Amino acid sequence: MRRKYIFWIICLGFGISFGIVTYHQRTTSVDIGEVSGVEQVSAAVQMRIDNGETGVMIFDDLKVKKQVTALDLLERLALEEGFSLVIERSGLGEYISGIGGKVADESHFWAFLINGEMSQVGAGDYQLVDGDTIEFGWTEF
Repeated sequence: MRRKYIFWIICLGFGISFGIVTYHQRTTSVDIGEVSGVEQVSAAVQMRIDNGETGVMIFDDLKVKKQVTALDLLERLALEEGFSLVIERSGLGEYISGIGGKVADESHFWAFLINGEMSQVGAGDYQLVDGDTIEFGWTEF
């Protein structure tokens, strides 16, 4: 029993370490474009993060440049607002497995919605458009 417990602690440690390294690599290589003038703004969007328990974080009137993705913006908000973000990478692309300490498991995941509809592309592939409402919601399979 003790060996199994130690095994899972080690796995959790590696998983957290991988998430932190992955998150750091992604945020240091992305230029989301700090907005210093109105002429640089391509879109004003809203982002909602619903963790299913303690309420919804709503970020209104977020200004972004052209070619900024939903994932870029989520990463920017995580840094500015101080919530955790775990991103996993595979041959299929990027997968957001954790936001604010809630990590996907065998019965839950973080759904990505664009203007109220489940997205057909990943957050790292969706370029924001003026007026978008982006939502990440804790969802049961």
